[in-house]
Parts: sequence; structure tokens; C-alpha cells
Amino acid sequence: MGENKRYKKSEKYKGVYQRKDGTWFYRIKITLGVGEKPTYIQQGGFDSEEVAHRSRLLRLNIELYSADKWNGTAKSTAIDNTFSTVFSSFLADCESSSSQKKYQALYNAHLKRWSSKDIADIQDGDIDILLLGLSLKGYSESYISSTRKLVKKFFQYAHHIGKCNGGIAQTLSSKNYQLRVLTLFSGIGAPEQALKNIEQKRGITFPSVGYCEENNRTSLAYSLLHNINMDNDLVDVMEMDREACKHNLSGYDLMIFGSPCQDVSNAGERAGLLEEGKSHPSYIDLLYDRVDGLTRSGLFYRALQIALWTQPKFLIFENVAQFLKYDFEIVSQKIEEVGYKLYYRTYNSRNFNVPQNRSRVFFVMIRKDIPITFDFPDPPINKDTAPIDIIKAEDWYEKNVSDEYYLTEKQVLKAKERIANKKSYIPNFRRTYISCLTTNAGKNDPYVRQTLVEDEKGVRYLSSEELMRFQGFPMEYGTLLRENGFTNEEVGKLVGNSITVPVIQAILEKLIDTIIEG
Repeated sequence: MGENKRYKKSEKYKGVYQRKDGTWFYRIKITLGVGEKPTYIQQGGFDSEEVAHRSRLLRLNIELYSADKWNGTAKSTAIDNTFSTVFSSFLADCESSSSQKKYQALYNAHLKRWSSKDIADIQDGDIDILLLGLSLKGYSESYISSTRKLVKKFFQYAHHIGKCNGGIAQTLSSKNYQLRVLTLFSGIGAPEQALKNIEQKRGITFPSVGYCEENNRTSLAYSLLHNINMDNDLVDVMEMDREACKHNLSGYDLMIFGSPCQDVSNAGERAGLLEEGKSHPSYIDLLYDRVDGLTRSGLFYRALQIALWTQPKFLIFENVAQFLKYDFEIVSQKIEEVGYKLYYRTYNSRNFNVPQNRSRVFFVMIRKDIPITFDFPDPPINKDTAPIDIIKAEDWYEKNVSDEYYLTEKQVLKAKERIANKKSYIPNFRRTYISCLTTNAGKNDPYVRQTLVEDEKGVRYLSSEELMRFQGFPMEYGTLLRENGFTNEEVGKLVGNSITVPVIQAILEKLIDTIIEG
């Protein structure tokens, strides 16, 4: 049904429409037999699109189980329930040799992975990985849509001859096949930058369903850097309640997040994930929004709660390496309880040819029904890497920097005195790699921990462009923010709170390849 002046198509649900009077209705296309013209079922008068959608799914289920899709033509020759055997029976029952060739080609190209599986064991997760894999390989929308229809027809056949239930065939038409992404605690969007790099490299797209950043200045920076309207900012994870998440965030595939590190970092307050006297939330606490007593770093649990409500297929989490020291066994248990398999690894940014000494832990969590496992990629820089292939910090320093970045003679003397006396949190002049970028980076204060650069003109702070570069962003992002009223100190704070882009990009590319391989 095309959209016209009497109807408005739902943006959220397939087959759901709104009338001019504000009520909603659904429409279903039914083909009762091979070669017969389709008929349509329509029902209306619903108060909301959600109710119309649920009613449509219920009716689809009824029709799937009651209608003889094959009109008596199927004569199963399958002697067992393996996928390959049932598929051979399906081919024998196809109405034409051209259809047989088309389905055989589909099997050879994409379905052999299931050849020895019991057809009843093939679940939604298997179909999700198949369709996402096609998209991530770069197949066209029309090809994927055609594949989805062919697979649906096969599972309708398998249901008809009693080899599996009809659940997979019922949901196939509405399955997404692009990797849709949500980020929480988004900052300036390191995951988004990594995905943009992958898009340019592989020619595939990753639709965003939104970002979430509470700080207004940071959200503005995100909007400027990624050309995304601030209206897409979900603002505050604590305001994302269960019903809002279920209605507005259903159907996305990947959540990427990194809760604040202040309460678990060596440089922070070390309060841990929970306020004093509080306990880790139970599954019921998470499910029914009864969680309280979280520190800023403990907002990890809020993100896990949102994942429980919305069920993305994949989660990626980043934080300081010290996160593992705070009740990690309990945290990993909670991840398992909400339905995810956990994989984790600690990386240093300097092993990804970014000359910054930054150690961070990464979690990759995969929903239990998704039939893949994950191995983290090995860093490109290791003990066997030739020195000539390693980028040094001095290679990335700018040659001509504005005078505004330079320290006074008095400040230089004080900074060097602190170095000589081996004071803690001293500035440094390292040339091989810089110290870890913190929220003090670029701050107009030589007495806090940050990298200082000594060149022919004197001693200076890192510029906005250098700050961006040492976190893996394009240098021009620093210029863009400065031109829009951000100070160098603000840029430093934004960068210090971010993720090193090449590290998260390597993890994302490995996840993509894992999905493709199935």
C-alpha cells in the first residue's frame, strides 16, 4: 500500500498505517497457494501504532499456522531433519527448474553453513547473522531483500511439512539487515569516527539510532564533528526509562559505551562502582528499574540495564584498565545473567601506532542466541615490529604553533624543577610517545599532569590539532572546534574523555569480519 493523502505510513513498523482521524490500522499480504494472486487482510481502529503492530504480528502468526502455503503441492522426501536434507526436499517440490536453480545458488553461496544442523535448531540469531553478514559484505539492498524472501519461503515450506515451527518465517520479513548503532556516554564520538573510517574503507553504512551525552558543550562538539543534529541526543541515561527504551530503541544491533572512569581510575577517587553500603543490582533490579546507589563509574549498570530492555545483539564497553579490579567476577556474572557472553582484553594505544601511553580495557558482549564467538585482534605494533615502522610522538608535533600555547620563562623553570625533583603528576617532554591524555590535556597550567613539548621556540602545551591527532581523530577537528568557540582547554578535556579511534576501529572491524564469517 503506497502512502497517500488518506494514510500515513508508520516510520517504526512494517505494514502499519495511520488514518487522518489519528487511528491506526494494519495490512497483511497473504498468498495462499503457488501461482495464486495475493489477498489482503486489514484491520483498524487501534489507538496507537504499537498496538496495531502487536495485533498484526498476532494475525501473521495465525495465518502462518492456518494457511496451506503450498496448496497441497508439497510431497516431502526428507528422511531426516538436517538442513541439507530438508533443503533437497524443498528443491524437489519447487514449481519450476528456474526456481530450483535460484534456490540452489542461494544454498551454495550462503546457506551451506547450516548443512549439518537440525533444522529445528536454527534460530533467529542464525538468520540475524546471515542477513547482517550480507550487508557487511556490501551486497545491495535488493539482493538482501530477495535473499530474505527466498529464505522465508523455505522456512514456510519446512513448517508446512512439519520439520520446524513457523516462528522464523513469521519474523523474516521485518528483520533488519544493516548494523544499526547506539552510543551512550558518547563524548565526541570516537566509535562514530571509527565507523566513518570503516564506511570509507569498505563502502558500507552503519545507521545511527541516536547518541547520549549529558553535557551540553560536549553534545555540541559531537554535533559539529559528526554533522548530526543535537535533537538526536538522548541526553541522560538516567532518564531513559524502560518503556521509553522499548518503544524508541527497539531493533538496533550494537551498543557502544564507556561509563565515566573517575571512580575506578588511579588518578580518580577510587570509590568503585557502588556507593558505600550498596550492593550490586540483581537481575530483577535491572529488569524493573530498581537500581540505585551507583557511582559515576557504576553507570555501567545503567547501560547494561538498557541492553536488557532493548536486547541489542552486541555490546562494546571501554574503560580504564583498573575497572577489572572492582568486583569483576560479580560484574561478569551480571553480564551473563542479562543474556550476554563476555570477551575482554586490555590494549595500549601505542600498540596501534598512536604514540600515546594509554591502557584501556575493552569488553565485547554478544547476546547468547547469536551463534558466534569473538577473538580480539592482535595489535599491529609488537616486539617484532621494526623501529622504522613505529610512529613516534615527535613525528606528530606541529612545526609552527601559535604563541598562545607557549609557557612563560617562570612557568618553564617551575615545570623543569618538578621534573628534577621527581614530583608526582609532573609534566613531561617525551618524544617516543606522550603520556596518557587526561582531562587536564591542553590546560593552561604547567603544574598539572600533561605532556609538554619543547622545541626551538620554548616549551608549550599541545595544540587543539595535536590533541585530536594523538587520540586518532583528524587534526582538522581541533581547528573546527576552535573556530566554533571552544578553548584549547575544552578540546583537551573532550579528548581526554574519549577513546583512541584506531583501537575501537580495530575491534569493530574484527567484529564485522566475525559476523561475515558467521
